[in-house]
Amino acid sequence: MKVSPIPRVHPLSQISILRKIRLTLFVFLLTAVAGFYSLANGFKQHISLSEKNSPLTYVFKKIEKQTGFKFFYDNSLMKRAERVSIEIKNASLDEVLNKVLFNQPFTYAIVNNTIVITEKEIPAEALAVGPIDHTAVASIVTGRVLDQTNLPLEGAVVQVKDRKINTTTDEDGKFSISAEENDVLLISFVGYQTVELRVGKRKEISISLSQKTSSLTDVVVVGYGSQQKANLTGSVSTVKFDAEIENRSITNGSQALGGQVPGLWVSQNSGKPGADVAQLRVRGWGTLNNSDPLVLIDGIEASLSDVNPHDIESVTVLKDAASSAIYGSRAANGVVLVTTKAGKFNKKTQVNFSTYYGQQTLGRRYDIIDNSAEFMSLWNQALKNQGGGDLFTQDLIDEFKTGNDPYKYPNTNFFDHVFRKAPMTEQNLSISGGSEKTNYYISLNYLNQQGIMRRSNSERYGLTLNLESKVKDWLTVGGRLNGIKRK
Repeated sequence: MKVSPIPRVHPLSQISILRKIRLTLFVFLLTAVAGFYSLANGFKQHISLSEKNSPLTYVFKKIEKQTGFKFFYDNSLMKRAERVSIEIKNASLDEVLNKVLFNQPFTYAIVNNTIVITEKEIPAEALAVGPIDHTAVASIVTGRVLDQTNLPLEGAVVQVKDRKINTTTDEDGKFSISAEENDVLLISFVGYQTVELRVGKRKEISISLSQKTSSLTDVVVVGYGSQQKANLTGSVSTVKFDAEIENRSITNGSQALGGQVPGLWVSQNSGKPGADVAQLRVRGWGTLNNSDPLVLIDGIEASLSDVNPHDIESVTVLKDAASSAIYGSRAANGVVLVTTKAGKFNKKTQVNFSTYYGQQTLGRRYDIIDNSAEFMSLWNQALKNQGGGDLFTQDLIDEFKTGNDPYKYPNTNFFDHVFRKAPMTEQNLSISGGSEKTNYYISLNYLNQQGIMRRSNSERYGLTLNLESKVKDWLTVGGRLNGIKRK
């Protein structure tokens, strides 16, 4: 039997292979140490943030600039993120991430230099956190979160107060969470009021959230439709016709704008009953023709004298040139948008009646000479001072002074014959309300205004009818009727 010799490796080749193995291990360890150092360095970095109501993605970018770490996440998840308010200085990365993601439906994991954001999933058996209360039994509570119009709110956060248990609602506004009878649920959504609700023995909960109100979320009528003030770049002012303005004895809606809108010049040049509309100027006299602003009442061009002041809900004044993008050259002198009152859906019928009575008098009166004899004596004295003679004889002056014949020698005060105390009265009756599908607003108005000058007066009869009906969830049909008759 022939045996083949075993091949032998040269000693120099063995040394070369060992060096390659050692070099490979050294490079691997060096890479691992560098990655670990980079990761540890990220945690040791001093991060400072000062944000108020900022988007979560914006806060992520701030962290990236200070640490060099990159965030990885699904953009669709960020639709459920709440805005972040944080004030922190010289904190580590893990401390900052824990505070930023607190009350967020997300968790994070750090892989090399990447921070991976994923949806938070809490197992049912791990929901109970903290000391175990053997007297309370946790159970699954289901429910639904809706807005003011009974539409579902997707992404609303439902949290057990003082415990790290939370969940979010799905596209139908539904949620399920593990809670005990003594627990309190915190239900919140961006732009809505947070609601606290004790669980008790309920297993199903349905809650409606109401929107927050602030100056930046006020709805402003701007041309076709409405927008929030926070989204506007133009100069817009709004006057709400609340109880304070409605209780003023005004006969025209333009009179209520005086001193209410910055940059709006209001001047009432006439007090004649029925013709006492104030003159409005937004940009002064900018044309040789008509300098009046464009007035739209519920989208229809009209005059402020064509609507009952008690039927006005708000007046919005568009003052800058941006309004020309919608109304063209008609907006060169500004735009005044008037919105009348309307009923509300799911509102009980409400009847309002108001009336007032007042008197108008001459505001400024000259102290004139109402005695003819005194007038003639002063006239004669003036002529003597100029070197002349008497114009009126003393016998004639005495006849006026005695007043024996008032028809031949009268003493007349023409202020008493021309001006008077003028009464004014007004009555307003309105009925508003609505069902689930229809809302309505009906108003009747009567104004009787006597003028301070005799033989001047005005009567006004007004009728307003606003009606809206929901044909479909996406279709609302309505009509507005406004009638004014003057005498």
